Amino acid sequence: MKVFITGAGGLVGSAVTKELIAHGHTVVGLARSDASGANITANGGTFVQGDITNLDLVKQLASDADATIHCAFDNSFTDFPKACAEDRDVLDTVGAVYVGTDKVLLTCSGALIVAGVPGADEDTPVPAAMGAFNPRVQSEILALEWAAKGVRVGIMRLPPMVHHPKLMNHGFILLILGAHKKAGYVAVIEGDDNVTWSAVNVLDLAVLFRLALDKTQGGMHWHPAGDSAIKISDIAAIASKKLDIPLKTIPKAEAGAHFGIIGHFLGVGAPFPTEKTKERTGWTVTQPGLLEELEKGAYFDKI
Repeated sequence: MKVFITGAGGLVGSAVTKELIAHGHTVVGLARSDASGANITANGGTFVQGDITNLDLVKQLASDADATIHCAFDNSFTDFPKACAEDRDVLDTVGAVYVGTDKVLLTCSGALIVAGVPGADEDTPVPAAMGAFNPRVQSEILALEWAAKGVRVGIMRLPPMVHHPKLMNHGFILLILGAHKKAGYVAVIEGDDNVTWSAVNVLDLAVLFRLALDKTQGGMHWHPAGDSAIKISDIAAIASKKLDIPLKTIPKAEAGAHFGIIGHFLGVGAPFPTEKTKERTGWTVTQPGLLEELEKGAYFDKI
């Protein structure tokens, strides 16, 4: 299968490219920089320089492929609504091309957007009302609209912590640990002792993307969590030990000042079930979990 991947030089895109190439697929990867292009080439893919705002290029590359995996997203949070609008433009562009075909469109969403829905699993659509205050939700809603038109759309709800100690130089876990180190203490938000986040090793995630290419029908959600419910307080305890700095409880009002933008939703979490994903694809987790990596000292040399 010939697969077009946006953001193919990033953490997720690079791992997916390498996984697909290893299993006989061909990959055309879109990325902005020469450095990202070098990653794509090193992983066996074909590099096309450009970005997702060039919709004519996106249309051409999607048309020439048997499937599109849309990984690109501006995670800088400098203009989140703009990033989400660009995300939707890609979905509209590829969706229009794939109507009436058997081609697959896999796109990325986030686990936290269903964190407030009791009992949410892979068959739970995101509440439409949430789109009014979270523009990323609108992307998932739009993807399902293309599924209703017959496109084989799969939505990968990524855990907030996608990790790998050797492959990543950014991500939420590094932001969290970096905030603790900068402050000189490890902050635990008052009342959030039992809040849980999900996580996945990017190599396990890449395997699920490969499996989802075959298994996706119209409008399927995939939950790629290696760890479905990691307590934020457990991460804090390990950080305190490894950084040799004290734990300190802070009020919710100070979370933003300590953690930056992620502090505003660090207290939002819920167990993230994966049973249906595993049952429908045969996916198994083989890589180390986040807490295991932290206990071994991973990531602390990157902050």
